[in-house]
This record gives sequence, structure tokens and C-alpha cells, in this order.
Amino acid sequence: MAAHSKNRVKNAGEVLRRLESATPDEMLEAIGVIDEWRAGHAKPLRRVNAGLRHYVRKVGVEQPEVTQRLKRFATIADKLRRQPTMALSRMEDIGGARVTRRLGEGLKFGAGPDDLREYYVLVSELLAMRERHEQPDSVFMEQLASRFAATRRHFPNEEPR
Repeated sequence: MAAHSKNRVKNAGEVLRRLESATPDEMLEAIGVIDEWRAGHAKPLRRVNAGLRHYVRKVGVEQPEVTQRLKRFATIADKLRRQPTMALSRMEDIGGARVTRRLGEGLKFGAGPDDLREYYVLVSELLAMRERHEQPDSVFMEQLASRFAATRRHFPNEEPR
């Protein structure tokens, strides 16, 4: 796979964004660049997945499901059209990995214990703060620590911290 410059990836995204006015040759080249750029995320994503599997086993989580995904081409195109100022070379969610575990029978997607959901909301807020280079205040950190402690009952095989 040939690595493409950020500028070339950005330009390919612009061609995809203006699909209606692009020539067939421009589209074919853009599709090739975007496909290779997207595929270039597969190997690092596999490493993240392997790392997650290692740490999940290390802490003794029973029956974890570690999954990964690359953003589909159509989803990339849709996101570029919805966010007209976004450069493809700066799109951050091309791939992702996650660990899930069964908490109990009868739970539906998005359902679960309130304390666990509240903890994950706080973790998401913390990650967003870090992306914006913001420091959480002490009240936020106390809430996070309290939610963390409350959720430990859902992970009985973990060693206490």
C-alpha cells in the first residue's frame, strides 16, 4: 500500500464531497486514495484490539467480547457532506475498538445499571475535555471517583484498586 500525503487524502475527500461536479477520472482516483487511506488504519486497529484482549484477560473479565470496525466508505462520504469544513485527513473516528461484557439476562442495547451508564457518561466527558486540552475541576474528578467506586460491583473478578 502506498502511503498518501495528508494533502492528497484531503483533496480526495474534497472530490468525494463535490461528487456531482467531479469527473469520472477524479472520482476513480479519489476512491483509490480513500480506500488505501482507510485500509492503512486496519493494522493499528488490529494492534489496539490485541492490546484490549490482553488487558481484558489480565484483569479477569469473564466472557468479554472485543470487537473492532473501520468506518465504511459510504459513512465517510456521508460525514464529509454533513460536515463541510472537515478535512478527510483530520477525520478522527475512522476505526474503533470496544470491549463489551454481558451484565445479565434481559438487558437491551443501551440499557443497564444507572450507575454504570452515569460512569461512562463521565468518562466520555473526561475524554472530550482532554481532546479540548481542558483540565477537569476537582468536583468533576470527585464525581468520577465516586461513580467508579459505585460501578465496581459489576466487575467482581477485578482486583480492588
